[in-house]
Amino acid sequence: MPSPAAEPRLPRTTEAAGLDDLDHDVHLQDVVLDGGVAVDLAVEDLRLTGCRFTGVRMPGAVFDGPEWADVVFEDCDLSGVTLKEAVLRRVAFRRCRLSALVAGELVASDLSLVDCKADEAWFRMARIERAEVSRCDLTGSDWYRAQVSKAHMMGCRLEGAQFSLAKLDDVALHGSSLAGVLGGDGLRNVVVGPEQVLDLALVVLPSLGVRIEDPPEDTPGPS
Repeated sequence: MPSPAAEPRLPRTTEAAGLDDLDHDVHLQDVVLDGGVAVDLAVEDLRLTGCRFTGVRMPGAVFDGPEWADVVFEDCDLSGVTLKEAVLRRVAFRRCRLSALVAGELVASDLSLVDCKADEAWFRMARIERAEVSRCDLTGSDWYRAQVSKAHMMGCRLEGAQFSLAKLDDVALHGSSLAGVLGGDGLRNVVVGPEQVLDLALVVLPSLGVRIEDPPEDTPGPS
């Protein structure tokens, strides 16, 4: 099944940059950042175009109003990062630590998360169109009122994830664990495999007011 998300368009030639170059109202274009540590970084209106981050550690960083296009993060520690009013286009996170990411009201298109640890990530009220989320740990993630369309969320751990009032359109969940998912009302239009039907039913039926319990002992059988 082909990915619905377009790959970032990276330039053939790049220049080296460092974490010190991440500053307010800066536009970095066609650069590579390899390694480095920045703790509790806080930057406003950072624009990135055609950039690659490899092995960078920025736990707890706050990016206010970022606009990123054609950007790749590989093997980075971005745990606890806040993306406030972020706009992302063709951005990929590969083998990254995104635990406790805060990306509420994110606006993204062609977003990729592959082999990432994103437990407790916050995507409340995000608007995401075309996404590839594969083999990610999303336990306890929050998708309350998120709008996600044309997406794969495959082979992921979703135990305890919150989908209340989410709007999912053409979202495939093949191979993802659904046990303990909350907010079954937000899973109305998803696509699952036959082996996931029971787990999905246990999530969706309570949101419809359906209770599953053993019948009384004196219940008559079919005539």
